[in-house]
Amino acid sequence: MFLKNETEFIMPQYAILRVTKHKTVQNLVSSLKHNFREIPTHNANPEMTKNNGHFSMKYQDLANNEDEPINTTSKAMDVFNRRIEQIARNGKIRSNAVLAVEYLFTASPEWWQQSTSEIRRKWRKRTIEFLKQKHGVENIITATYQTDETTPHISAFVIPEYKGKLNARHFFGGRKILSALQTDYATQVADFGLHRGIENSKATHKTIKQYYSEINQVMSGNVPKDELNQEIRQKIHIPKKSLLETTDGYQKKIYQLVEQSVHEILAPKYAYFPKVKSALNNKQEELEELDNQKREFFKNQQKIIDEEVLLRTQNLDFDLKLAVLEKEELSNELKHRDEIISKQNEQIQDLSLEVDIQSGVIASLNIKFHEWREEKLKQERVMSEHQQAFDDLCKKLKATQLELSRYKEKYEPNQSLDSDLTL
Repeated sequence: MFLKNETEFIMPQYAILRVTKHKTVQNLVSSLKHNFREIPTHNANPEMTKNNGHFSMKYQDLANNEDEPINTTSKAMDVFNRRIEQIARNGKIRSNAVLAVEYLFTASPEWWQQSTSEIRRKWRKRTIEFLKQKHGVENIITATYQTDETTPHISAFVIPEYKGKLNARHFFGGRKILSALQTDYATQVADFGLHRGIENSKATHKTIKQYYSEINQVMSGNVPKDELNQEIRQKIHIPKKSLLETTDGYQKKIYQLVEQSVHEILAPKYAYFPKVKSALNNKQEELEELDNQKREFFKNQQKIIDEEVLLRTQNLDFDLKLAVLEKEELSNELKHRDEIISKQNEQIQDLSLEVDIQSGVIASLNIKFHEWREEKLKQERVMSEHQQAFDDLCKKLKATQLELSRYKEKYEPNQSLDSDLTL
């Protein structure tokens, strides 16, 4: 309840979304048969079942005479099998994979009492659009608008495909993702006057099965509701929250106050309705029995959980030991590599020193080379000068020989004559 002032209350109208996962074909078929009323459904009115509407494969609105509705388990399983075969081509499907997810969409009973047929039609369309955005039209198996139960609702079945594989964890894995799913849907239908439930509240999430169970437990009686509501508004006064009071403590106090006040108002009134009182007693006994079953269930569940925790702890311990061994092996390998790197660094240092020495030798050789080259140039200049002197000497010698030859030619005959005279 939302507080408008100290004497007036406004009941919030909530957008309700529930999901159930199906890991086996048998569970899926069973739920589809319940959805299509192919098996006895004790919480449905058989006279109203004919008014249930089925969506066509286009998933734009309820099927008409021109569209083919998915209105039997056989048709729905044909759609399921075709899509699963397509997904299986991308890789083997795990044995424990979630094959399909069942959605239930509805709203608070007060909303159904106030909404018009046009608003309901828009709500149906918006809800199906939400499914198409989340999963894609190719993954919707079937969707039905059911009006033969206490509260109208949409029951839909989808395949949790993501990136070509079954991946329910992507859509429903964990409290945060489920909370975001509730928020997204409430945002989608907010303009119809529907709100999200209290976020991060301590309330536990109800499955579709639990939701149906609660609907079946609703008690019918002759309580004058309008008069009773007016009396409740007049008699219940909500105190303001003090500065030092925590939000959780304040809410708990308000809930206790409202519960006690309502009980004080209803108790004398119920005394005048034996049928209601008897029903309350019966419901109390049922609740006690359910509590006993719940305790027994949780006891068994705790045992299963303890065994599972023990098994997982042992597995984790084994994995931890393996991880420690792997860590030691990696540490040894790293140590060995560090030693190799250290030796390589020493070799690099030795090589660097050798390079420095060789660089010094090369520098010395370069100096000697320059000196040798200068000496060679100097010698070449000397050789060039000697060559030039030699060439000049050769020219002079040739000139002398030429002059000598001329001289011989000039004086050679006379020398021959003197010889003859001598003889």
